[in-house]
Amino acid sequence: EACGTITADIVRRTDRVQILATSREPLGVLGEAVFEVPPMPVPDEAQLADGQNAKSFHSEAVDLFEQRAASVVPGYTLDDESRLEVARLCRRLDGIPLAIELAAVRIRSLPLDRVLSREGALFEILTRGNRGGPVRHQTLRGAIDWSFNLCSPEEQVLWARLSVFAGGFDFDAVESVCTDPDIVPDAFDLISSLVEKSVISTVQSGSTVRYKLLESIKDYAAEKLTEQGDEDTWRRNHRDYFLRLAERSEGQSLGSGQLEWNRRLRHERANLRAALEYCLSTPGEARTGLRMAGALWFFWNASGLLRDGRYWLTRALEADRQPSRERAKALWVIAWNAMVQGDNPTSKQYLLECSAVAESIGDRTAQAFAVQFRGAAEMLGNGNLDVALEFLTAGMSHHAESGEVNSLTLLGGAQLALVHCLSGNLEQSLAWADETIASGKSLREHFSTSWALWARGLALWTQRKYPQASDSLKEAIELKQSLSDWLGVSTCTEILAWIAIEEGNPVRSARLLGIGRTLCGEMGSSPLFGNETLVRTRTRYEQRTRQLLGDSAFEKESRAGERLEHLASIEFALQKRTSKPAAPATPSANVKLTPREKEVGKLVAEGLTSKEIAERLVISPRTAEGHVDRILTKTGHRTRAQLAAWIAREESIDSRKP
Repeated sequence: EACGTITADIVRRTDRVQILATSREPLGVLGEAVFEVPPMPVPDEAQLADGQNAKSFHSEAVDLFEQRAASVVPGYTLDDESRLEVARLCRRLDGIPLAIELAAVRIRSLPLDRVLSREGALFEILTRGNRGGPVRHQTLRGAIDWSFNLCSPEEQVLWARLSVFAGGFDFDAVESVCTDPDIVPDAFDLISSLVEKSVISTVQSGSTVRYKLLESIKDYAAEKLTEQGDEDTWRRNHRDYFLRLAERSEGQSLGSGQLEWNRRLRHERANLRAALEYCLSTPGEARTGLRMAGALWFFWNASGLLRDGRYWLTRALEADRQPSRERAKALWVIAWNAMVQGDNPTSKQYLLECSAVAESIGDRTAQAFAVQFRGAAEMLGNGNLDVALEFLTAGMSHHAESGEVNSLTLLGGAQLALVHCLSGNLEQSLAWADETIASGKSLREHFSTSWALWARGLALWTQRKYPQASDSLKEAIELKQSLSDWLGVSTCTEILAWIAIEEGNPVRSARLLGIGRTLCGEMGSSPLFGNETLVRTRTRYEQRTRQLLGDSAFEKESRAGERLEHLASIEFALQKRTSKPAAPATPSANVKLTPREKEVGKLVAEGLTSKEIAERLVISPRTAEGHVDRILTKTGHRTRAQLAAWIAREESIDSRKP
């Protein structure tokens, strides 16, 4: 405050003085220009996951460590292995130069692997620095102590409470979790102040702002929260908030709310884990853990987080074995996860227990879902199609009686379409698929609609209607991409690979098979759910592709597909067919698009997603999706790929006009 006062006085009295200051917060002087000095960049987790990437990244943080270590251990250099270890250490230290320098100095007396193996805060080993410098520069704790002591009592209290969050958090979470009538009645000004004082980092996420504590700042805050003596109160508040969030997301699992809530929960993945951990490590809270894990059924499956879901559901079921509605629900949810991973024997065990528990407590809803997924498991795992049809029909009958419509009841329609397809009843398969797709689209539902589109594509492939099958599968991919349903994308790319062979493109087939294998493996699943009929067909097409290309070329293209990142995989899968496809429906010459719709259409033609279009045009993703839907309706196209091709042709025609 004193620096700000004297600076303002100097600037006011003369126009010939410029002042350059470093500070943890702005001085608040009129005309001040603020430049943030962030921590040093560190390699991301993907770069550190593979030891072969040691030479592929450059990191100033790692370079700083090496330079400072060489100053205390002459001749010290990093090889590939130790460079990766130092990169992990720098990431753990948030790229803070002081922390990196202190850690480098300790390398003289403490081996690097011992530094990395220490759990918890690194305060205890980062204790000796330059004795000639300020106290706050001699230890990492001293630096944070200095900053903490400059905060008001209310800021100190909020800082400590923020340690309950894992990863990032938003203002609504802070307000719900960390406020109280006595000390922190209103978090708005305190959050702003802590941001200004560089205690809290801000992260732009679309149109919203999220906050984050660096790990060292968070570890320090956790110590202070423990000292305050009411740690459990705020950790319970945190759990309660994210339990409510999980249950609200479940209520929005039908319709366009799927996208918004899945994106929101993906941001909160670390907080959801922390809340579940609290439930399963705190005596008396296991039942709540079951409740929360079960409420996240849509998130686990639609976002490709099958491993996460199965891990937490397994722990929760082991922690609370008493019959309850929460247990019955968790059992059919984990059975579903196991089934789509191809672990059908385990899935069946869970479903049988679910039926028994549901019957003992009179839970008809859980019983219906157990029957529905028992049918799906019989279809995918055992190939008992008649039994599967019986179970699925019984489950859908219960849903019809209850009048409930949600993603799971729509999924039942997609499952019936698949069982009819595998049974050879293709007209019935297409009827169920079309009915489910129509219902899903009317409700703007993505997840189950995409599975019905996949089943429709499989039925059309069976009828040898390859262009129509391809269009249906690509439309499914677009819906699945919006949810990050990478397992679903893998099942679509598998059938597209078969179509590529039928259309005379073995190179595309090999690459699509590689894409499908990688996406499926990431989810911990077997290709095509391990279904014997589908896997046998896959093997036959893979052998045909290999024969057409030769082993060397096949392996080359397949590995190229495996190495593609998710978005690149999507882009490749959505490419036009190279053979002669069926001509798309020709839109009327009287189609009139508004200027905004033309602008959105051009961006669709460039291959942008709705989210990217929203960012480019500074509109909400929902508004962007609405524009795309209206353009599709006006032009008579069913897919974005068809629309993109039409727009490209129209622009080409316009460019030739005089």
